[in-house]
Amino acid sequence: MIEIADAVQYKFPSGIVQIFWIQNGENNCGYEILLELKKENNQHELLGKWSFGHEAWSSNVWDQWGVYIEKRIKELEEDQESLDEFIDELGGIDCRYMLFNHVEPYNHLEDLEVIKQLIAEL
Repeated sequence: MIEIADAVQYKFPSGIVQIFWIQNGENNCGYEILLELKKENNQHELLGKWSFGHEAWSSNVWDQWGVYIEKRIKELEEDQESLDEFIDELGGIDCRYMLFNHVEPYNHLEDLEVIKQLIAEL
């Protein structure tokens, strides 16, 4: 079962930037943050996705990472160039919780320490 805990939206020239806090069931990647762009033609573009699993620390890091992203986007005040730079910055942060049966290769929670460092600066 997937449950969206919270979703916020911010308007930019390229469309509406949406941040989703998602809680997945135990057979999925656990706590996730999705960053998405909803364009004027109602198409959606994924800008970022980070998952944190079901560990004791997962909920706290998930919540704080979403707050970090939201705070940074609020500071951009509809400035498209700054948003593009921030999206590029986020693109370099890879944090995905690896399921035991997942076939797509990636590094389990690769940049978790980077995320923890960024949210500690809040």
